[in-house]
Amino acid sequence: MIDDINLKKCQEIQLGLLKDFDRVCRERNWTYWLDGGTLLGAIRHKGFIPWDDDIDVAMPRSDFEAFARNGQYYLNSDIFVQTIETDRFPGCFCVKLRDRKSVLIEKGDEGIYIPFHQGIFIDIFPIDIIKRKYVKKAFCLLKFFDKISWITRFIYIPKGSMKRRRIRGKLAVALFFPVSFIIRIFLKDKYIYSKTVYQNTLYFYKKLWSSTDDGVYFFPFLCANFPNKIFNKNEIFPLTKVLFENEYFPAPFNPDIYLRRQYGDYMKAPPLDKRESHSYAILPDTPCNHPESFKN
Repeated sequence: MIDDINLKKCQEIQLGLLKDFDRVCRERNWTYWLDGGTLLGAIRHKGFIPWDDDIDVAMPRSDFEAFARNGQYYLNSDIFVQTIETDRFPGCFCVKLRDRKSVLIEKGDEGIYIPFHQGIFIDIFPIDIIKRKYVKKAFCLLKFFDKISWITRFIYIPKGSMKRRRIRGKLAVALFFPVSFIIRIFLKDKYIYSKTVYQNTLYFYKKLWSSTDDGVYFFPFLCANFPNKIFNKNEIFPLTKVLFENEYFPAPFNPDIYLRRQYGDYMKAPPLDKRESHSYAILPDTPCNHPESFKN
């Protein structure tokens, strides 16, 4: 259970990350908008969902890749742009902006050795235009990627793992022995395996992209959870502005359609027993023990 004081500090840090990200995007003419629970919070609460501990934004693929390559040069020095290229980071389909001076341990990561930066963060997700006739193929391809990635989460058991995970890992090695044997021989590093699978998946996925207006906006990172998260251009553009924590930020043209497709009756708050944060622990005043936290 995260106490209210640390949750509030976490939200203040995340808001600071968002403001600096917004500044850079305006200066560089990069497009983005509030997404997921952050957009829901803006519409329903005019700010954070009270129990929420993350911020989500979305960017068209071209701007997302430009930001991933160059964003670090323009951001405040207290912010680290975490990608598969800058850190041993398993979140292939997104970029995280990490606060160098704090720690946030996500649920499932407790008691485990984590090699990547764990500062308080905001998520940045890519949005692609997919040819309508290829949406199902894109969905199947990314589901396959998820299954292949899933294997590594059991074959490789990080130091300090809980007993339950060690047992589950041994069972997975037995079930996937030929796969685990090949991975251990040729790609002993779990991260290299995940990165290689991601890069090859992205290569085939790019063949389904469309640069014309006959495509739909497709969210690759959430396709397994939100297969209906597919939008027409006029449901997102032109962007509008919404109030979030006393500041205005970009939002989809039709937030109602955008949110209803994801959450249904999004204006109705969930019952108390469903109001959970994503974090196991938040340490807003403790720098992450990672080399990036000590760079000038």
